[in-house]
Amino acid sequence: MSRLRELKKAKNETKNNSMIWLVAGIVVLLGIGSALFLFSGSSNSGNSSELNTAGLSFPLVNVHWHATPIVNVCGENKPIPVAPVTDHLLHTHEDRLIHIEGTVNSPEQITLGRFFGLVGVKFSSTQLLDKTNGDVCENTGQPGKVSMTVNGVPSEEFENHVVRHGETIIVSFD
Repeated sequence: MSRLRELKKAKNETKNNSMIWLVAGIVVLLGIGSALFLFSGSSNSGNSSELNTAGLSFPLVNVHWHATPIVNVCGENKPIPVAPVTDHLLHTHEDRLIHIEGTVNSPEQITLGRFFGLVGVKFSSTQLLDKTNGDVCENTGQPGKVSMTVNGVPSEEFENHVVRHGETIIVSFD
């Protein structure tokens, strides 16, 4: 009889050990699943997980961002051309805003230089439209130079500036 009890006890211990391993496995899987959920980007709020490239972060979900570009040459605002949409991620409409619609995989996809290139505006640190640094503004008789502000703060990024939602970007030749 005692041998039978020992066998039952050993069977119960084996069953209990199996249960402990099963529960531990479930806990580990839940932890991994939670981590994947937290880092996979599961909402459109922009506050979800982000792709961080060279210090710039982008949501891993579709975005619908707008930025306001203003082009000023020798004191005169110039309209942004409305070009046919050739890039669904980065484009403009009749509102002449910069539209970023889709998933951003790298900062190079949404630079100011890329946007201006798509709409046919010549732009760099030395050129804006038909003016290059040193050309004279007819209204002042003075040589001008390309400058840029983002949300009122001077920037030297020019064509390499990565456009973000809500920005007002003023490029000027004065």
